Amino acid sequence: MKKIKIAVFLTVAILALTGCKQATNESESKKKESSTTETKKESIVYTAVVKEDGAAEKGGILVKDITPVDSKNTTPPVLTNDVILITDGTNLLNAKTKEKVDMIDVKSGMTVKITLAKEPVSTMSLPPQIPGKDVYKIVVVE
Repeated sequence: MKKIKIAVFLTVAILALTGCKQATNESESKKKESSTTETKKESIVYTAVVKEDGAAEKGGILVKDITPVDSKNTTPPVLTNDVILITDGTNLLNAKTKEKVDMIDVKSGMTVKITLAKEPVSTMSLPPQIPGKDVYKIVVVE
């Protein structure tokens, strides 16, 4: 009888601990989602001119003349010269159709609207490169 009570107690304890762990994992997952959403809300839209064809830079687009759309925002120092925007192409869209654009279709001289993190991370290279996680969207205006 004592063995049965111990077995029942252990089973209940294991189930309770497993349930708590799942609740914690779900809670952590929701926190990560909300922080990602909050991060994407903290963004600034810029206009820029494509300096080189999209096929010239592997995995990125070289742009110049970066200017915030909203005059209340200032251009961070990293964006005052030419910048390479690293993108896998999933966030590269046509302004009119809202459909995905291939990198090879982006040509020098085109105008783009870029949605970047409010304070984008960049490399110290010349030209600086902004990683894809801080490049939320690139819309090709043409």
